[in-house]
Amino acid sequence: RTIKTGNKWVHRVRFSRDGRSLAIAGSKGIQLFDAQTGKQIRSFPGFDFVFGVDGKRLFLADGKNKSIRIIDVATEKETAKWPAGIGSTRGKPLWGRTNPLALSPSGRHLAVLVGAVDVHIHDVASGKVIQRFHHAKGIRAMAFTPDGKQIATGGSDFIVRLWDVATGKQQTVLFGHTARISDLAFTSNGPRLVSADFAGYVKTWD
Repeated sequence: RTIKTGNKWVHRVRFSRDGRSLAIAGSKGIQLFDAQTGKQIRSFPGFDFVFGVDGKRLFLADGKNKSIRIIDVATEKETAKWPAGIGSTRGKPLWGRTNPLALSPSGRHLAVLVGAVDVHIHDVASGKVIQRFHHAKGIRAMAFTPDGKQIATGGSDFIVRLWDVATGKQQTVLFGHTARISDLAFTSNGPRLVSADFAGYVKTWD
């Protein structure tokens, strides 16, 4: 099946956990489709999203209103909105960045890219910012460790940094890339980290 979204471009597609809904981020914002029929259910302003770990909620990055909006997937209604300093940086939209949102594996914490070099960690239950990190140059990727206690950031300085979520302190700095970091991921059962860059190289770290 081909789903006509009406977008000029699409940069993110994800199924809900139960497979019934399909969310798309593109030039028209965030769109929610019925995965079986291909019909659009609802659309929201925003440039990126992440599903909650239970698949029942959708976290939207709304740059126009500088907020994080939480949508109940079943009812398609907004259940909460958090103020956040997301949006554009120097006139350039943040949708071009790899992943401006990252949810911890437990679903307790949401990392939000603010501007180009700062990450705010929100407590999902309250919406409050509980931690802040500052990466020296434009962040391109973020990823939580499997236990959610640390988060890695990769930037335009070719460096990967590892932060302690509880204390906010930088723990490790990983050098070796010769181009901007494009993506980061941890193994699901251990501390191994993989990083990729725009020169085409992938590195693994223990």
